[in-house]
Amino acid sequence: MLAFCEPFHERLARCTANTILRDTEQAWDSRHPRLNAPYFAEYLPLLSGNGVARYEERFAVRRYFVPTQQPLDEAAYLASLLRLAENTGKQAALGFSRSLGRVGAIKRAFGGHHVVLIRDPVQQWLSARSQRLQHGSSYFELGYLMILALASRLSVAGRIASWLQIPHLRFGSFGHHYRLLRRRFEPLDDELSYRAFIAVYMLSYTKALRHADVIIDMDQLSGSRPYADAISAELLRTTGVDLDFGDCSMPAHHRPDARLNVRAIQHDVSERILMEQSELAPELVPSDQEPGEDHEGPTATGAPRRS
Repeated sequence: MLAFCEPFHERLARCTANTILRDTEQAWDSRHPRLNAPYFAEYLPLLSGNGVARYEERFAVRRYFVPTQQPLDEAAYLASLLRLAENTGKQAALGFSRSLGRVGAIKRAFGGHHVVLIRDPVQQWLSARSQRLQHGSSYFELGYLMILALASRLSVAGRIASWLQIPHLRFGSFGHHYRLLRRRFEPLDDELSYRAFIAVYMLSYTKALRHADVIIDMDQLSGSRPYADAISAELLRTTGVDLDFGDCSMPAHHRPDARLNVRAIQHDVSERILMEQSELAPELVPSDQEPGEDHEGPTATGAPRRS
């Protein structure tokens, strides 16, 4: 098997062999186990004069939400990854962290077996937040704001951005958008951060779960050996790949303090999403998608890196 780490990561637009070799789990406080190779080592054969061949930076965040029936601009790039694995006699495994909003379009274009991972949203957000509190980096949290900021204002995600008073971003690079949001929201407020995160979480899984062949609860995978064995058996049966999850261990973070009522925020955001979905006028939605489904115009999409 040839596993590709985060095929939509923005670093792939400008990486070199040297930067790939330097990008390991020890280069930052990743809390990841020791890896046999750098994160993006599998992309080395695909390097061109400007990062990874066929990759475009807009794939990272500008195209986070893509309707299932919309042409997949990323198709030629993803096909090159599958072809590289095939040419080496291996099966490709694409380890996305930015595909939830477009998994339907990817599945329509390529078929394949799609495994969707879920995690306790509070723990996932706390993991991102810990980078800000411990290292002063809001990279992961601002990624969720960027998803909403780049979404079309005719989409539910874009309307949620307006509700949260997140500016509408249109033109510019990933770095430009990140710096703009950092200046606008520094210091980042916990409540805004969690509202943006949980909105993207809900919208993403609403789209992704309907296309999942297998759904894996990462918290249960980490804490229950019978569940881990059952998932291993399911993947072996459906994909032919034998994986042992015995060493799976999800780090636990402290719960947020009482000043941040996550349950109330989740209820408030879910109610707002439902309201926006019901009020979005059908005549504003392109004919190839359902009312309330995000679409990519000149301003769509976004997403963050792992934590």
